[in-house]
Amino acid sequence: MEKLDCTVELMSKAELYGMLEKMAEQNSKNSRSKYRPGEKITSLDEMAQQEFIYHIEKVYHAGWFLSWQIKTAEHAIRAGTIKKAIRLTNEEYYKPEADAAYKKWLSEEVK
Repeated sequence: MEKLDCTVELMSKAELYGMLEKMAEQNSKNSRSKYRPGEKITSLDEMAQQEFIYHIEKVYHAGWFLSWQIKTAEHAIRAGTIKKAIRLTNEEYYKPEADAAYKKWLSEEVK
């Protein structure tokens, strides 16, 4: 089997950890939701019709929130913490400044 030439072997541990930290930081900056909160959900029926919901500023899939107990869902609806999740358009999701930052990050050399 042919051995791959890997530059990671030539890096010190400090350099490798620095590179990984930088990549993790950039990934967290670039990770954003493809959904935005919509109007509040006012009933269990309305909630059951959704594929995704917002609950306390986080998106959840129906597979997760439909397994709630009825009292838990009812309490969250009354508290007003559940909203419809509206899928963003490509124009809303991809902003020019985000693309420029990503291209800059890709062009930087790992030292």
